Amino acid sequence: ILFPSNVYVIDFWKFLFKNINGESVLLVKSKVMLYTGELPVKERFRVWQLLRNKQINVVLATKVGAFLPFENVTNVVIDEADSLGYKNQEVPMYHACDIVQERVKTYNIVLNYSFFIPSAEFFYKNRKSVKFIKSCDNLAKIKVVKGELKKIILENIYKFKQTVVIFPYKGYARFCVCCICKHKIPIKKMVSEGFLCPKCGSKYYELRGTGIQKFVQKLYDINKNLTIEYIDSTLNTKKIEKIINDFNNEKIDVLVATPLLFNYIYRISFANVKSVYFVCLDSLLYSGSYLCYENVYRFITLCKVLLNSYNIADGEICLEIFHQKEYNDVLLSEIKVFFKKELKIRKELCFPPFCEVIKITLVSKNKNKLEDIIDIAKEKIRSVYLIEDIISEDKMFKVEIFIKMDKNFEYQMVQI
Repeated sequence: ILFPSNVYVIDFWKFLFKNINGESVLLVKSKVMLYTGELPVKERFRVWQLLRNKQINVVLATKVGAFLPFENVTNVVIDEADSLGYKNQEVPMYHACDIVQERVKTYNIVLNYSFFIPSAEFFYKNRKSVKFIKSCDNLAKIKVVKGELKKIILENIYKFKQTVVIFPYKGYARFCVCCICKHKIPIKKMVSEGFLCPKCGSKYYELRGTGIQKFVQKLYDINKNLTIEYIDSTLNTKKIEKIINDFNNEKIDVLVATPLLFNYIYRISFANVKSVYFVCLDSLLYSGSYLCYENVYRFITLCKVLLNSYNIADGEICLEIFHQKEYNDVLLSEIKVFFKKELKIRKELCFPPFCEVIKITLVSKNKNKLEDIIDIAKEKIRSVYLIEDIISEDKMFKVEIFIKMDKNFEYQMVQI
């Protein structure tokens, strides 16, 4: 069984021993082994040999499990196969799922994929062999709301219940505004060593916009005795783990998090959670990526599955959407309806799975060189559909070029 990260393997390993007695634990430990890149080389070699000699029955592995001996394997399960955790970005660069797909052809192995919610692209490519399994009745309710967070938090406090709030922006503020010329720059595009206005060169600025830290400060106006913690990418892993443990032990009333939370979602106990509230969901729905609706739908459905898994009869998922559109109703629909609607739009606009999108990242100390390459790309490559702004990071300049290819793939690759 392949998992996208070591965290998933450890959590599944603990789950195996959750409700079994001492004798069964010894039996399972003798027949099930872990195989991850974090284990010492000697331990990995021992597992490799045991599997080859038919001395163990099950291996729980990360992406390195794609290189285990498959001679005696009858089944391979890949969990959340569309996760980036299966792509090795360092040398040797590889995609574990592609390797397994090729290797199982040599042996008589049944290959299975398991998802909470598959991506629209994966669903389309494997639509003839998809099987939907409902674990329980749909207990959690999903509804569209406007400005009801204060009311929901207070109701949950009086019932001794917890609330999870998903907020779209990390950090304290979203923009830096030049005090001289009023030019506005997103925080994520600021030069790391300090602020210099690209328009007038001023170093004086003021912060605008609400980030997650400022948002948490405002939540204390609801009730001064609230226990609130937030999670975003500015926190280190140890801090995030501590917050999750405190939340699971019901020491936190309200957990506020950016979508980063979904990297840790399986570690969070929803046993005492009544409400999951998506604040200002418009910001995630209209973020400019063709994947935005799909990502939001997967977040919502995953929260629904987790609430249902704890049999919370009155659980609710609140979507704060201000710019109501007809397509937003699809977020409340069943997964088959969502895929049908989403794939229809993707086909009209020619986005994956009906084409391939290539991202080229260019880094240089010379900004003019990057500008020259961008000009060449616009002139020579017809299928360029998006070029991000040049940003500065650690005294280097970076730009990303997105190229959409729907036919003549090999010819276009040569052209690039």
